[in-house]
This record gives sequence, C-alpha cells and structure tokens, in this order.
Amino acid sequence: RQKAEDRVYGDMRNLRRERPNVLIGLAGCMVKPGKEEKIVKKMKNLDMAFRPEDMGDLGEKIQALRPKWNLSVDEGSLGKYFEIHPKVSSKFQVFVPIQTGCNKFCTYCIVPYARGREKYRDFDEVVDECKLLVSSGAKEITLLGQTVDSYENFPQLLEEIDKIEGLNRLRFSSPHPSDFSQELIETLARLKTTCPYIHLPVQSGSNACLRRMNRPYTREKYLDIIRRIRKAIPECAISTDIIVGFCGETEEEFQESYSLFEEIGFDMVYISRYSTRKGTYADRKLKDDIPYALKAERWHKLNDLLKKTAKKANEKYVGREVEVLVEREGMGRSREYKEVHFTGGEVGEIVHVKVTGAKEWLLEGEIVSPS
Repeated sequence: RQKAEDRVYGDMRNLRRERPNVLIGLAGCMVKPGKEEKIVKKMKNLDMAFRPEDMGDLGEKIQALRPKWNLSVDEGSLGKYFEIHPKVSSKFQVFVPIQTGCNKFCTYCIVPYARGREKYRDFDEVVDECKLLVSSGAKEITLLGQTVDSYENFPQLLEEIDKIEGLNRLRFSSPHPSDFSQELIETLARLKTTCPYIHLPVQSGSNACLRRMNRPYTREKYLDIIRRIRKAIPECAISTDIIVGFCGETEEEFQESYSLFEEIGFDMVYISRYSTRKGTYADRKLKDDIPYALKAERWHKLNDLLKKTAKKANEKYVGREVEVLVEREGMGRSREYKEVHFTGGEVGEIVHVKVTGAKEWLLEGEIVSPS
C-alpha cells in the first residue's frame, strides 16, 4: 500500500541521520524490474536497490560498494534465490518459499509489475529443503507464495511433505480462491500434518467491487468454497483479507461485505482501508473517490463486527484441550492458529493446554501435559 511505501522513505531518512555510515539497501515490491539504478539516483539516502529474486547478486553488490569487506561472492540468479537457505530465527518454526511473482493482476496490486509473472520452485528441491529443516529441528513448516495454491501439483506437494518423519505441522500462505480446488480441500482433510486453519483472502463481498478489483470469482463462489471446507474439515478456523473504501465502493457494496462477515463468521480478518498504489491499474484508470472519513467509518463497522465473530469463534474452545507449539514463554499457537496464553512451557515444545477462557483475539488456559 502507498502508506507503507511512504513510511519506508521516512525510515530511510531517519536511519541515515542516526547512522550515517550504514549501508542502506531497498528490496521488495518498491523495486521494479530495470529501475534499480534509477531508484538509487533518485533517493539520496539509498546505496543500492534490488528485487528479492536478485538476492543471489547481493554479495556482489555489497562488495562493489564496500571493497574492503571480506565477502564470499556468487553470481546470482532466480534459481540461486530459491536455493538460498536463510539463517532462521527459530529452528522449530520455518518458512519455505515455493513460488514468486503473480499472474492475477488485481487492479489495486503492484506485485505482478514489481515481481513479474509466477515462477515456481522445483518440486524435489522444496521437499529436500523441508527434509533438511525437519532434520535440523523444524516442527512447523509454512510454504510461501504470492498465490501459493497456483503451484502446479500443490496437493501432491503437501502429500509428499506430509510423509516427512518428525514434522508436526504444515501450513501455507496465501492461497487464492480461484485456485482453491476440491482436490486441495480433500487433501487438507486427509493429511496428518496439515492444520485446520486456512487464510483465504476475499477482499470484498460485492460482485461488482470484485470485478473492479479484477478478482476472478464471485461472492457465491467464495461462499461455496467455505461451505466445502467446513464440510470436509468441520473444526477449520478461517481468516481472510478485506479492503474497505475501494474505488467506487457504494454503501450497498459495503453492506454486501458486512453481510458476508455475518454469514461466514470469520475467526480473524485483516481489514485494510484502500490507498492508491502508484503504478497499478487502479492508480491509472480508477478514481479513489471514497473520502478517508468514510473509509475509517466502514473499517470500524467491520472491526466491531469482527470482535463479535472472533470472540464467538474462540468461546467454543473453552473447556477443550488444544495442542500448542510454544513460541515464547507463556504463549504459543494452536493448530487452528489461535494465540494461546498459559503459564510455563519451553520454547519450541509442543504442549496440550486446557482452555479456561476466551477473548476476542486469544485463548487462555493451563498446560495439561507435553505432547
């Protein structure tokens, strides 16, 4: 979003002022293909710019700027980007990229222009990395992709990773409704490591608004996916993303999003107020005509409804035992991605917690036993 981009400019200025000798690089969707040098020239506080898939070139870029630094420099490529094994902050919870770029071209989104078309990592390479991570202590793996379920043979990939001895949990983020097949739903219901939690972005409950967003599904199609998920995985927790105040959003269209919330009863929703992103179709062709105050009002209405649906969803866990992976002392997440608070527990340990209380955004409980 544009707000996030504006924040980056401010952070750059502050960082340069506080640490004048630090090397500052810009990466991500602000860096468009072929514009790297232009960005560096334009921003006086910036030393280098690179796209995530050019990560393999990073050593060479730094070496050119700091010749006295002793670096191991490799020639980079997209393949090298996928082959990089990052230093993980948590050995028991890890992330594995399987896809980059996007072919969907949602009108509000810069990703297809900044990251390019979808490119997929080799099936066997993904499985091999997952095996290596599990052998190093990983208990939970999250597969990453801009539209992760567009990966060819995605259900088969989940099946293969599910076979890895010692893996407890398998998650993925973020899928796209257009690619969320019945085969995928049945696979999720059958495998032992896949978690009963799905984050499925909807963005709007209005078909007219979805068309302006170039989201190639309807409200009815989305509701059907949710119905089939809940039939196959009755205890599945479901979260989503939604944008309020998108170009031309009428009060009737907003009410359709509101009623979708009521009908589905999401466990969690990440609500955004629309802001124009330069370079997108919406920036070029659509008018950002919803006043900020109205966007804020709609955001608060949805958030107030979310508080009710989230608390209701959490209250059903009171009295139950949930399996929790301890992320820090006294806090972890259940398989349903619920934040659970309790006393004790070793970081990285899997424990069973009896839920004694439910709040809007978390559960409270007591450890019954380690897993």
